[in-house]
Amino acid sequence: MKHLISPRILTGLFVIGLGGQAVADCNAPAWSSTTQYKGGEAVVYQGGAFKARWWANVGVAPDTSNPWDVWQFIQPCSSGGNSSSVQASASVSSSGIIVGAQCNWYGNSYPVCQQAASGWGWENQQSCIAYADCASLPAPYGVMGGNSSSVLSGSSVSSSSRLSSSSSIPLSSSLPSSSSSVSSIASSSLSSSSSSMAVPEGNSWTYTAASASITAPAQLVGNVGELQGAGSAVIWNVDVPVTGEYRINLTWSSPYSSKVNTLVMDGTALSYAFAEATVPVTYVQTKTLSAGNHSFGVRVGSSDWGYMNVHSLKLELLGGLTIRSPANFAQLPSGSNIQVVYEKQGSGRLTYSVNDGATQLYGGESPLTIPTQGDGVYRLKFGLEGTVLSSNLRVTVGSANVPEFVEASGTQFVLGNKPFYFNGSNQYYLMYKPEPMANDFFARAKALDMKVVRTWMFCNSSSTHDGVCINKKSGSSFILVKPESERTADEKALITRSFELFDNYVAQAEANDMRLVLSLSDYWDYFGKIEDYGPYGSASGRALFKTFITNLLNHVNPLTGKAYKDDPTIMMWELANEPRYTTGNFADFKVWVADIAAHIKSIAPHQLVSIGSESSFGIALDDTYASLVELNRDPNIDAISAHLYPTSWRMTDEQVLSNIQKLADLAREVGKPAYIGELGWPAHAQRTTGSNFIELSSFTDQAAVDSFVSISLTQRANYMESWYAKAYANKDAIGGFLIWQLSGKEWGNGGTPLRGCQWCAGPYGEPTGGWSGNHDGYQFYCALNEAEMSLTQLGALGSNKEGDKIHMDLHKLSCDVMKAYSGKYRSLMQ
Repeated sequence: MKHLISPRILTGLFVIGLGGQAVADCNAPAWSSTTQYKGGEAVVYQGGAFKARWWANVGVAPDTSNPWDVWQFIQPCSSGGNSSSVQASASVSSSGIIVGAQCNWYGNSYPVCQQAASGWGWENQQSCIAYADCASLPAPYGVMGGNSSSVLSGSSVSSSSRLSSSSSIPLSSSLPSSSSSVSSIASSSLSSSSSSMAVPEGNSWTYTAASASITAPAQLVGNVGELQGAGSAVIWNVDVPVTGEYRINLTWSSPYSSKVNTLVMDGTALSYAFAEATVPVTYVQTKTLSAGNHSFGVRVGSSDWGYMNVHSLKLELLGGLTIRSPANFAQLPSGSNIQVVYEKQGSGRLTYSVNDGATQLYGGESPLTIPTQGDGVYRLKFGLEGTVLSSNLRVTVGSANVPEFVEASGTQFVLGNKPFYFNGSNQYYLMYKPEPMANDFFARAKALDMKVVRTWMFCNSSSTHDGVCINKKSGSSFILVKPESERTADEKALITRSFELFDNYVAQAEANDMRLVLSLSDYWDYFGKIEDYGPYGSASGRALFKTFITNLLNHVNPLTGKAYKDDPTIMMWELANEPRYTTGNFADFKVWVADIAAHIKSIAPHQLVSIGSESSFGIALDDTYASLVELNRDPNIDAISAHLYPTSWRMTDEQVLSNIQKLADLAREVGKPAYIGELGWPAHAQRTTGSNFIELSSFTDQAAVDSFVSISLTQRANYMESWYAKAYANKDAIGGFLIWQLSGKEWGNGGTPLRGCQWCAGPYGEPTGGWSGNHDGYQFYCALNEAEMSLTQLGALGSNKEGDKIHMDLHKLSCDVMKAYSGKYRSLMQ
């Protein structure tokens, strides 16, 4: 069941109705006490025409004494009721309405309201500004187009007499008195609309279980929702009309014993242990909610315990903040200051900072004027005192040299003064395979219109990989950590060759107009693990790791002429690939994150930093939603990473999509952009039902493999489409998607030819003419030309999960999905 919160919480806008071109007229039906009206529906009541601003609950009649009333007064009616009883708002002759006019509001274009005599309005599903407020702006701003005569020039109605009739409306003290002229109100109401007017009483709403959506076998007993076995649910679906910070109170009891069930908070499902409680207990969470529908309650999953009670839900608005103008990425005239028009709910003052400077408090009226220091890009951060609400804007004043580095602004990645979205792929072999193999990969990524590639820039194992390892273990230390004077000739050669491969793929990314996300270590022991340096809590271990980072980031790439730390091609550093923690070492892990992230920022302040976490939200790890919030709020963490592996984590299709949604929710709560760093489906796995799948374990019968893969790779393409669609639907918070992973052709690694060794590909750097094997099952292959569609052979057999060949025709399904979403993301940056 969906519920509607009364819009009386909306403060900061008092819209005065106009008579001209009214959307409600005197021919509308009479108001009925038994009807629920939708926003936009019109009625006649006590001699006046009214329009519903939002949903109007059954029995709620127009009340002109309440400026926050759901009903907007439009005009008096000469018949059909007692017109003398209507407390009319200001009205102006329709002859003065400007048709087709636009307002240049400090560089942004808005329609001129037809109904609002002053301040901002909401008409035809868009924001608009009253004529008088727009006309009062200094040149070059103001009204554009339409009939230039003032709406105040109409003589058919006396403005002052209209105002006298509306004197009973309780305006805030900052509004003019009722005897003021219409023009006086029009020129001042924009400021009063955003002043610190307290939220009116009624800013909390309580719902009993009787108003919830109850799913069997749960049942309603009195005013209590009693959960039974699996499938039971007591859920409230509530429409929130304004974005703000809310206190959510969910009251429950568990009289029979403690229970583990699924707590639903804002649509996010969390496994929660409810302690034994014979009397009602309240779970409290403070959360930022956007305007729109949200769900709260408790449900019983297939592995939950059930059998507890759910009593009520209470929502309390703590504060709200909306920046009306300027628009994000606005272009303002050279030399102009920045006029910030805002609305807020609550008593807290506005907070703001400019270009990451000190936070300032502003308790005055809207608009806030921020002086500029010359032309350029300005990064503005806003908040509301006493809350965690935040809003980020970027505007350009005059002409500016666009920054080359990708940055974060709120929940978006940005490049210069435009949003930056990306589709891309992982490929870890770039750091150790011959240069031609990396070059081939980037050609394929470019053909798919990819913008970002994620790969490794580390190796701290005790052995080499195809002859390289940048920070190979050496006694109790590592070769790149050691002072140069203490390195052997072989160690120096190893470092030199490793840097050559790194330098090449960085240069390839630059040449192909791509950005890089680079992991600095790994939780897994394939190329050395992060714990080789020491535990998270070891200061000496962190010192070794930081020395490696220092020497790596200061390396100057001879192919680009830039140090890694100064290269805009390197978009982001990840502390590690999939660093994990438990409840037992969380405190140490948090220290490690803070220490390493701060160190990277001290060297490369213009490049983004991410933890590189899987963010499974408790599906596979101890990484609860709350712990991820805490970690990603570190001031030196710029973006939030997540990985998803449905087969490894035994996830249903619904759980995968739910985790993508949780990632978006996390990004919005923390106020930082998120990206999916890894996600894939193996060629040797087929979904059956739920979280179940069957896996191919023998690859000797090629006909059987072909039959199996024809199903699994078709499933993969279908899953990719649904994953992309879910991420794209949350593009305000999830800015990028990096699939695991695009592959290409094999070049020799110096090993004995194919027949002598299943992993050997022949002379180093020489083309094999075949594909790099699908050794983990997650690779996909996209042809550069028609001839490659018929190429099936391998460069080295390895542990190829497709038998003795690559199925190019079946991989094309995924390639088509990839390229389509590359285009979708690119279109967002136009």
